[in-house]
Amino acid sequence: MTRVVETCRLEDGLTVRKLAHYKCRSCCSRFFDDDAMHRIQDARASHGSLARS
Repeated sequence: MTRVVETCRLEDGLTVRKLAHYKCRSCCSRFFDDDAMHRIQDARASHGSLARS
């Protein structure tokens, strides 16, 4: 696991630029800590998008 800062496009189509998060070196899966989740929630609120269930 390594900490990275990169632009992430999420499954609902939202793009968050320069998002600090963790990425698995072997499978490239992304893991979001509390700070990253707050940035994602703020970005969704400012774009008026809702998370899909």
